[in-house]
Parts: sequence; structure tokens; C-alpha cells
Amino acid sequence: MKDLLETNWAASVTDPAKTSIRFRNTYFDENGKIHTYQVSVLNGGEALVGIAMGSRPKYQGTPTVTVHVWATVLPGKTIAQASTTRRNMLDEIIRIIQDKATVAGSLSFLGQRITIRAADELGETGPVEERRLHSVLSVPGIYFKM
Repeated sequence: MKDLLETNWAASVTDPAKTSIRFRNTYFDENGKIHTYQVSVLNGGEALVGIAMGSRPKYQGTPTVTVHVWATVLPGKTIAQASTTRRNMLDEIIRIIQDKATVAGSLSFLGQRITIRAADELGETGPVEERRLHSVLSVPGIYFKM
């Protein structure tokens, strides 16, 4: 999913530009940091349910991918400006998932069932550069296996 997002990010999205975004498969970078604009794709867990038993059992897998999106409130910028930037990032991620990730091998992502929750980090203490808008998207998938 990380490669799918990074590869298909539209050049027309300029707030923020693709070159300003760090796309990762980990929550933090090697130094334990979150970048100004970051998209992290992580495993959100999976359920595997038997749907047909007998001599040829069949299973339905429902994995979830979580996509964390951060937009830092930069010095001289307002929370509203950072919120617009985050919304642009969320809109682009949803567009890519709905357009490109409907089938990835035997796994189908259910782009119409994406949920978003806020996890903002806007504490009034600490350095300004640590005030971040943070959203978490849950992207469900489905696959079948024998």
C-alpha cells in the first residue's frame, strides 16, 4: 500500500507537494521522529473466518491496513492551514485507494468502507514543531482462500 500511494500521488496536489511527504512502512523514522508531512502504512490486523467446511474448507480473510497521516502546524502557520493540508492528503489517499487498490493480487481493498478518526497531537506544552494534526484511516480488505 505504501508503494501504491507513493507511486500514484498526483503531481497536481501541491499542498503539500509529494516531494515534501515521507512515505513509510513504520510509525517513526530511524531516529524516532515523525516528519512534517508523513504517511505511514501499517498492518491493522486480520480476521480469518471459515465460510465453508468439509472436505474442501474455504476461508474469508478480512485484513485491515491502517494509514497514519500527519501534518505539522509549522511556525507562522495556523491550525486551520495545517488542517487544509491534512485534508488534501486524506483526499488524495482516498482517491488512490478507490481508483487503484480495488484489486491487489487476490486481495481486494474496500475503498468505499474507509473510516477516518482524528488523533491530533496539539498539546500546548512542548515545542511548536511537535504540534501535529494526525488522522488514522482504516482500510478494510477481503480475500478468499481454500
